[in-house]
Amino acid sequence: MNQYYSEELSQKTKRGMHETRLKGHFIGGNINYGYSLVDVIDQNTGKKIASKVVVNETEAPVVKEIFTDYSNGKDVEEIIRGLTERGILNRGKPFINFTLYKMLRSEKYTGIYRINGNAYDKIYPPIVPVDVYEVVRERIEANRHGKHVPDVSYILRGLLFCGYCGRRMTSFTGTSKSGRVWRYYKCYKRKKCESKSIRKDVLENLVVDSLLKLLDTEENISTLADAIAEVHCKKLQSDTSLQALEKELNKIKKSLANLLTAIEAGILTDTTKERLQELEHEKAVIEARILIEKEKIKEQLTQADIRKYLSKAVSQNRKRLVELLIRQITVFNDKIELLLKYKKDDTPPEQPKRGRKKRNENNPDGFISDRGFLCLEYSYTYTMKKAGRVKPGEQAHAVYKSITVQVFI
Repeated sequence: MNQYYSEELSQKTKRGMHETRLKGHFIGGNINYGYSLVDVIDQNTGKKIASKVVVNETEAPVVKEIFTDYSNGKDVEEIIRGLTERGILNRGKPFINFTLYKMLRSEKYTGIYRINGNAYDKIYPPIVPVDVYEVVRERIEANRHGKHVPDVSYILRGLLFCGYCGRRMTSFTGTSKSGRVWRYYKCYKRKKCESKSIRKDVLENLVVDSLLKLLDTEENISTLADAIAEVHCKKLQSDTSLQALEKELNKIKKSLANLLTAIEAGILTDTTKERLQELEHEKAVIEARILIEKEKIKEQLTQADIRKYLSKAVSQNRKRLVELLIRQITVFNDKIELLLKYKKDDTPPEQPKRGRKKRNENNPDGFISDRGFLCLEYSYTYTMKKAGRVKPGEQAHAVYKSITVQVFI
């Protein structure tokens, strides 16, 4: 019996917290740098009924500066050094790496607060634009994979996956007997996987050349934008999330109708009252999620939107070009698959399932894949020096190698 009342109290507490957050009120905890709290006063009684988060006009510009500097390529140490030299402190204490990274990872600064599978947009006023936050998030995610020399840029970090075992690929460095340093990308579990390492310069040039080849003319950009718009529309139409939510909502409505019929017949107990409240709460949550899914459909990309995005990407440097256009790269020994990104996506790429992919006779290339529509396929040729030491007076012979490149949307 005690357990029942404990669980009942827990459910009521969670419902109360959820409803408080829906109203945009702050329910407790530490307040992020850049924000302050104000009291919400009942006009009738003059008493405090809640707390509300507002922008701290002194700290908010510092937050914007930190996000902007990091999105433009500055390191955390460089940002901290600049703040310290100007005497800017974190509420009386110097900024440190951990504090700054925690700030940069916080989606609250865009106005979104996520907890227990719910997203609230009325609690925290936005300070940082979503597009700046996305660049910051992508850069932090990319920096998680591999240890690197500070002045060496690995522009494909965080995007590479092994085509054989599905694990992420990382970077590593080797030194020849002559002292020359070679840089590669390799599967994280290479010793237990049949994948081969691939030279950093070869793979990066291959990816960039493929993107430029795909978007080298306005005509190609328009053709690709048309294909992307069509694929994007089909993805939205085939999305079963909204259908599942609407089906669940119908079940709840039927249960509510049955319960109301019972109440009208005179069956009114504490249990029916509690069940009625639970169903009403579930109905409100599902209806909110349905609205979110419908908003996604409203945000359907047009050909003009996609064309603008692609054109902007082509004008960027190599690193930014890859960040804007590549969602995922799958590497085989004889083939590279590039999955394009054609809009600002607020979700990171899903890591492929580990283990060898299953064969399927219905697939043209023999593999099950959800990578989408093939928009470009060609053979990329590169040169490598012949293995072995070159004798004095001899020239190093070049070995020509080719690899298949497939680009998907």
